[in-house]
Amino acid sequence: MKKAIGKKQKKQYDRFMSISELKEILEYFKRTKQYKYYLLFLTQSSLSLRISETVAIQVKDIKFKPKNTTIQIRLAKTDRIIIKKVPEKLAILWQEYIIKYKEHIINRDYYLFYSFNPRCSKGHISKKMGWLKIREAVKNIWGSNYDTYQDVKNNKYRIGTHSLRRLSITRLLKISKNIFFVQDWVGHSDVKITQKYLNYSDLKDNQELYINDLFKELQAIP
Repeated sequence: MKKAIGKKQKKQYDRFMSISELKEILEYFKRTKQYKYYLLFLTQSSLSLRISETVAIQVKDIKFKPKNTTIQIRLAKTDRIIIKKVPEKLAILWQEYIIKYKEHIINRDYYLFYSFNPRCSKGHISKKMGWLKIREAVKNIWGSNYDTYQDVKNNKYRIGTHSLRRLSITRLLKISKNIFFVQDWVGHSDVKITQKYLNYSDLKDNQELYINDLFKELQAIP
């Protein structure tokens, strides 16, 4: 039996966002006492990660050293392993979080962003759950229709988890003025991929910052 052929479904994309929008989202999770998600999205945006790379972080991936903490990340698209230096204040937040939620983390295979939700079978927050939490924040802060728009092909754009990575990359391009540094930092296999973000590096609010400076702005509440 042949399947009915309907209209081609339009795609949905995570749009670019401003630093002020991200600050409000981080403040929302802290205000509503959802600290795990606050730290999840702070980590993702501070280290320019994909959400799949962020939720998969385990304690063993982190090497804590005074003022020289590093983290090992397995890139989602290429499976290549890279080492990133972690902003000192973010490392301190991780340490405090690990101490507070030690039992939960141990019981879920040492995943930093653990989950006991039966739908999260791997022991950590799923990509979908991360995206749904971002949408929850947007809806509660600005309303469900705040950030949705369509292009001429009727493809939809709205804030999602990949918006955080896009914001981080464009800001780093603006402040560092070194596309090869950014390519290496984010793990792009080809500099041409990084070049695509140059068109957005001058968007409103997308300026200044560089790793630790970036983190200071992303941390909404001191």
